[in-house]
Amino acid sequence: MISLPLMISLIAIVFSTATLVLVTNRIKIVERRLRYVYDLITMKRRKKHGRIRKRYIVFAVISEQDLGKKDIEKAIRRIWKEIFGELSLSRADPQLIYFEPSIQRGIIRIRHIYKKECLALLGIIHEINGMKCLLIPITVSGTLKRAQKKLYMLRRDLQPK
Repeated sequence: MISLPLMISLIAIVFSTATLVLVTNRIKIVERRLRYVYDLITMKRRKKHGRIRKRYIVFAVISEQDLGKKDIEKAIRRIWKEIFGELSLSRADPQLIYFEPSIQRGIIRIRHIYKKECLALLGIIHEINGMKCLLIPITVSGTLKRAQKKLYMLRRDLQPK
């Protein structure tokens, strides 16, 4: 038989280890939450798998005269640099990868983090090369193939029946 003082000390050890485990788990949870808040404050974004994800923005151009691909891309880059800065421009890397001059529609490739900034920028542009114009975002897609399908579906809708 175990003596009473020995039994009390064993029970105390069991409770203290269980308490210790609970306390360490709680500390880990608090640590994780503090790390998350720190990342939010410092605007630190965590990388997943190291791959840069892209978004494709289909847009339409409404203008007095037809515009070219180079004119639109230069205007987008120039205004992005004025509003968001050169560092943001180099990180976002907006590229006009496809432009159909006959229907004045195109596709911009952008990094997924800067999608909202790009949509806002398209709404800000009102003049390219001294001509009044509007760039209207139509849809955002995760793949180029899907963006082209949406662009061509719109193209069929515009053709006379």
